[in-house]
Amino acid sequence: MPIVPKRPGRLTITVPRTLLAAMQRRADEEGRSLSNLAAVLLEVGMDRLRPWPADDERSSESSQGSPRSGAD
Repeated sequence: MPIVPKRPGRLTITVPRTLLAAMQRRADEEGRSLSNLAAVLLEVGMDRLRPWPADDERSSESSQGSPRSGAD
């Protein structure tokens, strides 16, 4: 079984300024942080590409208030 870190991982990416501005506006409109919006968008995008290998583990996280809660 893989070791799961207790804290969320960090990722640094570079995006066009126009995308960053649009994401910040949307985060503000939704009352969430830019970081949380980015995490939700990445999760939704990954879900659309293919199912996650451990969907049952992720569904228990969602019910406990992960960034995906209410995103669908």
